[in-house]
Amino acid sequence: MPQAITGYLVVRGKIKAMDRAILGTRMSDVKSDRRLSILLKTALLLFAVSITLSVNAVKLSAGPLPLRSVFLLGSGAILFLAMPKKIFVTFAHCWRILLVLLFAALLGVFTSILSHADIVQVTIQVFEIHVQAAIGIIIVYTLVLHFGPRVIIATFLAALAFSAIFAVGQALGVNAAWEARAIIGRLSNDTAATQDIYISRARAMGLAYSPVLFATHTCLAIAALFAWRALSTDPHKNRSIDWALLVGCLIFGLLAAVTGNRSPLLGMAIFFAIYFALRAPGLLLIVLPALLLASVAAQPILESMDDAGVRVASTDDGSAVGRTTLRNYGWMLVQARPMGYGLTFDSMRYAEQFFSQLRYEDGPQRVRQWPVHNYFLLLLGKYGFFILALIPIILPTSRATLFLWLGFVPYIVHIYFHNEGPLQSDFLIFFILAAVINIARTNTARMQAQSGADEAQGRRWRRAFAPAARRGNASGHISGQAA
Repeated sequence: MPQAITGYLVVRGKIKAMDRAILGTRMSDVKSDRRLSILLKTALLLFAVSITLSVNAVKLSAGPLPLRSVFLLGSGAILFLAMPKKIFVTFAHCWRILLVLLFAALLGVFTSILSHADIVQVTIQVFEIHVQAAIGIIIVYTLVLHFGPRVIIATFLAALAFSAIFAVGQALGVNAAWEARAIIGRLSNDTAATQDIYISRARAMGLAYSPVLFATHTCLAIAALFAWRALSTDPHKNRSIDWALLVGCLIFGLLAAVTGNRSPLLGMAIFFAIYFALRAPGLLLIVLPALLLASVAAQPILESMDDAGVRVASTDDGSAVGRTTLRNYGWMLVQARPMGYGLTFDSMRYAEQFFSQLRYEDGPQRVRQWPVHNYFLLLLGKYGFFILALIPIILPTSRATLFLWLGFVPYIVHIYFHNEGPLQSDFLIFFILAAVINIARTNTARMQAQSGADEAQGRRWRRAFAPAARRGNASGHISGQAA
């Protein structure tokens, strides 16, 4: 009996020891998960601060580094420590765009050497354009892998909404809205040209660096919203019009008009035409004639708005008139040196060489004062025609990716008339592309799964309705083989 009691106590003691070990392990796992969750949320918070500064105070710096870069690098450092494996997943998913950035950097260095550009300035350009974009897309895509693309898009839209509040206030003449932009300008040491915009209050600009950059943000917002809705509504199965998307796009179009930007409105008109042609071609046939009639009726209204100084209603101001001359000049530069001028390319440096050929065009003196105001010509000017070798890599490889390109139509039209764009001065597009790449992969996988399910369903129906004799022969053949 004493032996039995002793054995029972020993066994019970071992069980309790095992329970304590198991509970201790579980508590350790819970604490580890909590630490990881806190780290990842901290990384997301730092990214949110970075993107808010990128939209609202892009030039605000701490020493040589912009504050937005400091917060972004902090987010990346945490992600590298917390989820190193997902960093490698990011490389696997984003290899195409990273290859584009690498090729462009090498090509830019090559064309710069041929043009005898200052090597220090070329190095700065490589880091500010290509390296910054690569780091940004790696960090943001890693966040997307954990939090999903909607969180990243929502963060960007919230940052833009904050700037938009001030843009509307500036358009309405609210002093506090203009003073807020002036305070950011003083802290950021804005250039004289930028200061002149908010000191003279010529055009509303929100908290962006310039009215044009604000328009770039609104075009990116359209692409981001379109990608979000494509993920939410499964556009490949749902062929109805997404009215929530259209309302959002109209709001962004209104913001572009408030800041005096015309190119996003043209881009949105093309976007709507393509969208309705895909979603509701019958409705498009009704809407187009109505729009043509409305445009005729709206002519007096536009003239009145032009007389009142509303910029989007004007097509004959100094900026609009000189664009054709600038484009012609840009094409002359590209033809004169197809190999490219390098990463430090500035079209105004060569104005005197070509001015005699442009003197009879509208506003020829503008080539001495402004860049060419055409992103695609600037890209050819920097990298030469070799940059066209990237087209096969950039082109969409699936229906899902091709569909998402539609959201970038306003952006593509906008940059046709300006100097901002990928590999130029717009790095925010790579944040949006990180979310879009993930959405494209998700939608492609969904389409492939649906296609496989439909094919399997078709096979089941074909077997169910196969002729009886054919099914009998098949069953007899199988039974014979089994015998």
